[in-house]
Amino acid sequence: MMKFFIPILAVASLLIGDMSVAQAEGDTQRGVDTSAVIDMAEAGNVCAQYVAAVLYSEDASEFADSEEELWLIKAADNGMARAQYRLGLLYLAVANTEADGEKARKYLHQAAEGREVQAQRFLAGYYDAPHIARHEEATYWWRKAAEQGLIIAQTELGLRYETGTHVTQSYEGAAKWYLEAASQGDVTAMGQLGQMYLTGTGVDKNESKGRELIAASQSEENYRKSIILSLGSTEADVDFLARYAAMKADDTEESQQSVFNEVRAEAEKGASMAKFMLGRMYISGFGTEQDIGKGVSLICESGV
Repeated sequence: MMKFFIPILAVASLLIGDMSVAQAEGDTQRGVDTSAVIDMAEAGNVCAQYVAAVLYSEDASEFADSEEELWLIKAADNGMARAQYRLGLLYLAVANTEADGEKARKYLHQAAEGREVQAQRFLAGYYDAPHIARHEEATYWWRKAAEQGLIIAQTELGLRYETGTHVTQSYEGAAKWYLEAASQGDVTAMGQLGQMYLTGTGVDKNESKGRELIAASQSEENYRKSIILSLGSTEADVDFLARYAAMKADDTEESQQSVFNEVRAEAEKGASMAKFMLGRMYISGFGTEQDIGKGVSLICESGV
């Protein structure tokens, strides 16, 4: 089965690449007996079921894909929105039949109803697809995601209102959503809102502010940041991953403990990817004493 795309993990791969700490931690992870996670999962621990799926998703062995699907189904059917989202994406990636598409829609819808914002985004895209063309439902889910602060959804709503695509045209509505997205760093929204200020469309005319926004939208640094943030990551995650990529680790206990302490400090500040990485470290015993239960809890708390 095809591996699927998780936005925040794509951010991690963009920033980390093959840096030494990521490689060292990954090597440790692959060598760990994860039977304790499976035991917890089989006992009905929903978080452990999800983590088992995550571990199998990183495994290249022959039966890993089917095991990943199995544990995602168990966690999803036990009501875990994040598992429902990942399972929906998994089925969406291989949707060659109407039945496959329906399974993807089913799990994405469950996750979206559970306020999983990325599921709302992908469900909106699913309903907007030309062969589905249920644009009213798509707009509903774009709005739900936008209301939860997802930048790509806010910009999408701005574009819909500006052009009157699948909604009643409203320049004021467009400006509202562009402002929300622009204030979070989206360059498309900055450019669109800048043009509206130049012409006084939907906002009070302000040529100075318009030029300022357009200039910001053309900044290479803002463009790179905008791409990362549009995938659903946060500035805290972006900052952490940049530091994580620069961390150095080798086989020495002192080196691994140093990296563990740095990651734990970032996790305590609330960075989702730091919590995810810290959970992996507890499971693998990287830089710390192995603690499967704590590792499972941290990965679930991370929302990754």
